[in-house]
Amino acid sequence: MSYFAGLTHGIKQTRNASAWGLSLALHFVVLLLLSAIALPAILSPEDFKVVSAWADPDRRDDLPVIMTEMSANTDEAVSFRSSGSGAASLAVATATPAIRYEFGEATAPQQFLNVDPSELNQQVGRPGAGRLSGANGAVPAKVVLEQAVTPAGTAGHVTAGLRGTLEQGDTLVVWMLDQSISMQEELAHMAEAMLPEMVAIENNFRRAEAARRESKGSVEDRQAEASLLLHAVVGFGRGINVLQPPTPRGRVAMNSFLQVPIDHSGAENTFSAVRSVIKRFKASGPNAQKNLHIVVWTDESGDDYLLLEDTIADCLRFGVTVSVVGPSAVLGQQRGYHGYVAPETGQLFHLPVSRGPDTSFPQRVRLPYWFRGIPPDYDEAYQGPYHPPGQPIWQGGSNLDSLLSGFPPYALVRLSAQTGGSYTIFDRAGDRPPYDLESLREYLPDYRRFSFVRDELYSDESLRLRRAIVRAVEVTWTESTVRTPQMAFGGNQVTPAMMKIQLPLQLQAELTRLARSEQVVLQALEELQIENAQELYEAEQSPRWRAWYDYSRGRLLATLLRIEEYRVAALTLTRGGLDPNANYVSFLPSRTLLSTSKNADRATEVSDLLNRCVSEHRGTPWELLAAKELGTGLGIAVRQLKLPPPRPAAGGAPPSGGTKVSLPNL
Repeated sequence: MSYFAGLTHGIKQTRNASAWGLSLALHFVVLLLLSAIALPAILSPEDFKVVSAWADPDRRDDLPVIMTEMSANTDEAVSFRSSGSGAASLAVATATPAIRYEFGEATAPQQFLNVDPSELNQQVGRPGAGRLSGANGAVPAKVVLEQAVTPAGTAGHVTAGLRGTLEQGDTLVVWMLDQSISMQEELAHMAEAMLPEMVAIENNFRRAEAARRESKGSVEDRQAEASLLLHAVVGFGRGINVLQPPTPRGRVAMNSFLQVPIDHSGAENTFSAVRSVIKRFKASGPNAQKNLHIVVWTDESGDDYLLLEDTIADCLRFGVTVSVVGPSAVLGQQRGYHGYVAPETGQLFHLPVSRGPDTSFPQRVRLPYWFRGIPPDYDEAYQGPYHPPGQPIWQGGSNLDSLLSGFPPYALVRLSAQTGGSYTIFDRAGDRPPYDLESLREYLPDYRRFSFVRDELYSDESLRLRRAIVRAVEVTWTESTVRTPQMAFGGNQVTPAMMKIQLPLQLQAELTRLARSEQVVLQALEELQIENAQELYEAEQSPRWRAWYDYSRGRLLATLLRIEEYRVAALTLTRGGLDPNANYVSFLPSRTLLSTSKNADRATEVSDLLNRCVSEHRGTPWELLAAKELGTGLGIAVRQLKLPPPRPAAGGAPPSGGTKVSLPNL
């Protein structure tokens, strides 16, 4: 029964309420007239704000009402502000019509990149599923991104956010600290930088309380700096570990930063930890009526990102703010790497961590670069991506697989934005990309809910270019892995006679595998063959998507051309082109093509696309990605050598297998 139906029923059951009913009807008519006058002004299409208030209908009496103010101006506004300690901040106001969040049964978590490749087709191919009620799928009212290069700069950003929460009253801040071994040193530096700020807030409260007692003012008269700040410290990894119960002593809390136990599991259940903190400190207990501000300190993006939307719902239900200090995200991948030097041998390993992705679904084609120069004795499966001498760590190895984007991880940004917090990018000095927020502001990803972005992509015909890119990317993620072929054959232990027998068999096996890769590339290129592609490209307003188009089509065409060049070179060798004295054959990059004039035209298009990507997107990751392909000739040259047989081994004991290295889980 609706509210008005119930009201009418009550009137009918009241025999002696005619005068009251007449009064009610009269007031109802007056209210209708007033609304007819006021509504046109309120609902001006130019710019309006909607303030909604709601609570969980099942717990209406014991939960605070959540007030959310959202701007409905559809023009994106970007503003920058500088910060004291060599840091920069970026605030992005996004399109945010009124949205009502409904907190009943938990909804199914929304997936995003990097999902299991077998699920990508179901995700980006089925519009209509899982859309949130509201005009634009739960867009955050403001995305606040900050960048710091020192612990002091980071402390300044975090303190500013806390002061904002303190203006609303007494606050419990829960410091959620990543228990990874890679965070130990960083947390110590952060505690040192945060201590003066926390002590200052504590002293301000004491002075304000003393002044209030002297003036006999009421609690309601207190200024913002007089609000009480309590600290709790929680470590997280596979689970959570309460290291310090709530205390008003900032020094005690900061000391807990130095006593974080290492979680050796390697798990980073960030979103589960946030939900556990809410349940422990906000849903009930002595501090339930205080503001809860969670500050997550981590160098990863979280393994349990499928809980993102459920975590946001919990935060909004209880009025919790979440701010994050974390890393730059890997561009277009979930997996990143941290360097680890084994103390047993001094050997450098690049160990996998969750450090992305920067977007809600895949936007980068999954293609290997050819001719990466990996030494024969380097095992990428064991040691991680090969980094050529002189290559910075942030570039993510010779294949640029874990290239740091300069953007934060999508899931953590969305969590902080939806809850009124901020995301501060803080990378270690040796692991910091050269990009800054100001240079990347036009390339920012879409931080709206995944399901809305997906549905919009597949229903809006003006987005056909983006749709084609996503479908091409999807092909490279879901089909057989595109691989590079073997480039060297034979060696000093192979005789020319053996070479003559072995090489044709080896090349035939490589050509068979390459044919499977070729089909994937052709299928991806087919997705990019859309009508009026040039017109759509010129009409595309986002430089991010223009860069992805040039890069994706350029790389796919380059890979197709390289496969054809390899095929021509291999067939030439097997059809009488092998030197009878050679026992070693290698394929090298060349600026001269072996194949047809059709491939020459294709090479010209590759050059045009990738050079445009470089020239129009300087100072961005796309410049580096395109330049990497341009730096290697598209043709193939064949080198044939006669290597002398190996010298007999010297006497003595055989070489040992080396020291066994125990690698940690980061």
